[in-house]
Amino acid sequence: MKIFNTIDWIAWAITLTHISAVCLDRLAAIIFYGRYMLLVSLTKIRYYSIFCWIFFIGQNIILLLSNVCCMIIPLQNKEYYTFGYQHFLNQTNIYIYTYTPLELSTIIIISISNPIILIQLYKRWKRKCALQQLVFFFFVFQIYYKKNFFLTQHSHIELTRKSMQKASRQQQRIVLQVIFP
Repeated sequence: MKIFNTIDWIAWAITLTHISAVCLDRLAAIIFYGRYMLLVSLTKIRYYSIFCWIFFIGQNIILLLSNVCCMIIPLQNKEYYTFGYQHFLNQTNIYIYTYTPLELSTIIIISISNPIILIQLYKRWKRKCALQQLVFFFFVFQIYYKKNFFLTQHSHIELTRKSMQKASRQQQRIVLQVIFP
């Protein structure tokens, strides 16, 4: 039972630290968008994970060998079974003092970073939508401008042709007036 509890506490500690790390990683990726690759690398992540495993395995082995823990055992309640701490009269549960700060820090990190991440992702999505609308607006404007340009060019060419015809007719009249006074 003690070995099971030790493995359970190790898994809980690794879960908490890695949940916090993932939240902080996503927060760093959003906040430090361009410099993220300089701040976070695969080597740093690997060292962090190895450090967490070594630290919590060592800590729990020391606590197991020191016999300073209260075991988590099934406790009988009136209506159901629940898990709780086995209480001894002369023993302090060191796990409460060891893991409560870790649990609280994880809750704080999650409660602070997740809303910031969601807000930043929402702002990025809104910018993306605005850019897409702007691109669409420029596309429509460009089509409209080209259409008007071609219409203007076409009407300009038409006006030039008509004015040339008019000038040509005037020249013909002048020539006819000179020939037949």
